[in-house]
Amino acid sequence: MIRLEEALLIFEGWFSEEKTILCTSSLHACWGFSLVGRVAATPTQTEVAIDGLDGRSRLIFDPSKIEGFEYSEPEHAPEPLRSQIPENSRKLSFLVAGLPLRTPVPLLPRDKLFFSELPPEMQR
Repeated sequence: MIRLEEALLIFEGWFSEEKTILCTSSLHACWGFSLVGRVAATPTQTEVAIDGLDGRSRLIFDPSKIEGFEYSEPEHAPEPLRSQIPENSRKLSFLVAGLPLRTPVPLLPRDKLFFSELPPEMQR
């Protein structure tokens, strides 16, 4: 696990360096998504925004409400998320944000947002 302040420093670095990042997630087998974009503004304790490169999509979340941040490798991602990560991104390290449950249930796995910087050769 890493602290919120450390996670914000990563987002801040991606913002200041205008890095292209991949954000992907899934909820059990119900839905999944991937967004390629950039951090839209200086991250704060209460808001991180990712603007899609398509100019029409945006993800906004409150990092102070995340259950925890950690580093992870794609091979440790649960299915169906693992199969939704683009093949050329499966060797990247991810910053993982654990989404809180509405009602805490012991031992129930948390849904997660996965973030990773995309190297130029992986951008289309």
